[in-house]
Amino acid sequence: MKLTPAVLALALAAAAPAFAQDSAPPGTQPPNGLMPNIGHLDVRLAASSNVYLSYVGLSANADYAMLPLGPFNVTVGGEVSYDTCFLLCGAYYLLYNENVSDTAITPAARATIHFPLGGLTQQPVDVYLLANAGLTIANHTTEERSGLYAWRSRAVGPALGGGFGGNYFWGNVFFTGTEITVQWTAYQYTAEIVSGNGNVQTEELTGGGSKLKVQVFLGLRF
Repeated sequence: MKLTPAVLALALAAAAPAFAQDSAPPGTQPPNGLMPNIGHLDVRLAASSNVYLSYVGLSANADYAMLPLGPFNVTVGGEVSYDTCFLLCGAYYLLYNENVSDTAITPAARATIHFPLGGLTQQPVDVYLLANAGLTIANHTTEERSGLYAWRSRAVGPALGGGFGGNYFWGNVFFTGTEITVQWTAYQYTAEIVSGNGNVQTEELTGGGSKLKVQVFLGLRF
């Protein structure tokens, strides 16, 4: 059969719907959603806070899209966060005449499950569930401002968390978003208490508990 211009035009017209299914206009959802394709990497820089800004922090994480799980895509990766006492320590300063420093560094492994949203919304969003597990390295110092007493401690303990997050894409690479998680930590530590006359005492204490953590971030997909 001879391929005439008319035949080529008809063939291209028939194939157009198939090509349209593989792409989507900027700012919309492709049919299979905006899940990270297998082999892609998401990296994020985040600022965080818990309830009432009593603690604030900074973190960085990276997720590698490793395998499909039915209609979902699974990523694995890691994160490191730094959290410090903010309004709570300010309250101790004003109410109890104490300089308080309470910080924690938490390296952790993480995993996410991303959901295909192509048939549910045209917004350029990617949503996922996440879980993380790691270690919290906590440091605490309290000093009475007149020198009456001071105490300090350091501890290491397990840290677990879980929640959900979402990416909003501003193109093919750049995205912003948020993660909301419940974080749980537990640790024992020895507090060293120094009185104003130089006497030193030690006390075994426990710390940790659960808290709601909200992060906002900037991200890139490679």
